[in-house]
Amino acid sequence: RLRADFKKLELFGTGKKNTRVFKVKHTKTGKIYVLKEVEARSLDKLNEYKEEAVQLSKVQNHPNILQFYGYYFYETPHNTYKLGIISESIDRESNLEIIYRKRVKTKQYFSENELLTIIYSLIDAFAYLEYVGICHRDIKPTNLFLLENYQIKVIDFGESKEFVDEDDEEDEHSALATIRGTPQYLSPILWEAHVINQVNKVEHNMFKSDVFSAGLVLYQMAALSDVNGFNQSTEQSNGERLIRNGLRMLGKKYSNKIIEILNLMLKFDENERPNFIELERFLVKNNDYII
Repeated sequence: RLRADFKKLELFGTGKKNTRVFKVKHTKTGKIYVLKEVEARSLDKLNEYKEEAVQLSKVQNHPNILQFYGYYFYETPHNTYKLGIISESIDRESNLEIIYRKRVKTKQYFSENELLTIIYSLIDAFAYLEYVGICHRDIKPTNLFLLENYQIKVIDFGESKEFVDEDDEEDEHSALATIRGTPQYLSPILWEAHVINQVNKVEHNMFKSDVFSAGLVLYQMAALSDVNGFNQSTEQSNGERLIRNGLRMLGKKYSNKIIEILNLMLKFDENERPNFIELERFLVKNNDYII
């Protein structure tokens, strides 16, 4: 029934997993929404893809997370299944990747206050996700939008995973997990496992891996420069040195407050890196957490 309530107006784009994203209109109210349609070749795949809608439905109490309005699925004449996820419409020009490219061209750096608002809203959103036990696993500029007030909006939970803590106090939130994400934004332990060792699973703290990914995005926005190699430790690229030198240069433009936050998020060793909840507590403790 939900499917019949919306009319497709425009194809916004396509992606992996046979994904197509449409601008749609609710036929009764005339309101504009976004439809993400995914094709699955089996019921098992359909159930796997439905997890994105399930995860989104659990995190609808936060203003910095994409607003979700429902989903539907049906069998096609070609013996495949289609899943449709309806969400709020956001101006495509406010996608963080698009904004980044424009600012690089014009060398328009964010001000101190603008960057702090971006940092705080991003940490707040992901700390909330961690609090409810959801790990995003694909943090990158294309999965983030920047609103007019410099608040971040988190989208695309297609790679997200619900973490169930089974009383593992020794290594909380660490697990042997399938590697997800975009190589450029993977944490060091995931990049090494995926690119060097070419394995599909590695034991790591999923939330701390997300913190590193978020730190890379924030560094990229602050420096208006690429972060290629920042997560690598090879003969060709020393990520720790790149981060150290990069933060030293950023310190000429931004306050110690910003540099300290980025330094914590970009700790190469995940044992030294806070998760999002710990990062939020750090900001509160230092009386910095004001959006």
